[in-house]
Amino acid sequence: MKHVIPALATPALALALAACGDADRGDETTLAESDPIAAGDGATPPAPPQGARDDTDPAMGPTAAPGGWTTKTMAGAPAALFGPPDSEAAFSVRCEDGTLVLSRSVLLPEGEASMTVAAGGETRTLAASSSPDPMPSVTARLPGADPFIGQLADATGAISVTVGGERTLEVPSAPAFRQVVGGCMAS
Repeated sequence: MKHVIPALATPALALALAACGDADRGDETTLAESDPIAAGDGATPPAPPQGARDDTDPAMGPTAAPGGWTTKTMAGAPAALFGPPDSEAAFSVRCEDGTLVLSRSVLLPEGEASMTVAAGGETRTLAASSSPDPMPSVTARLPGADPFIGQLADATGAISVTVGGERTLEVPSAPAFRQVVGGCMAS
């Protein structure tokens, strides 16, 4: 029996050493490929890498929105829309019957909401409503006589828009934005 154990140990040791070598590993499967949770297919998402930034966390501060401003007519009213080309607008303003309508694309439960807008050193929290249809958005309205419209029309820096607990969206002021907003001020 004494000779049987060393005889079995030698092939096992050889196999273990061969596994540590630089042999072709073309048929190896990584943990992510064999484990559905690590691959992201399971119920629990994988943890982000250490030091990774969570862009959806409101505590992370404002995020500059990608894209640019375009103008168009919506329901017979002048509008300025901000977002990536060939995509839905992340933020828009339009003038309807002397009322400035501000809309941010975000999904919140349907009903009452609030929208906080900051520009030119002034911040205003507006009553708003959230709607999932036809595109999820939160919409607020300012009467044309509201002095904050003048602040928005004169803004030259970033305009910050926050709704609900969502992260603040920053969009640049631009001639298209200022033209629509300024055109909505009551004379």
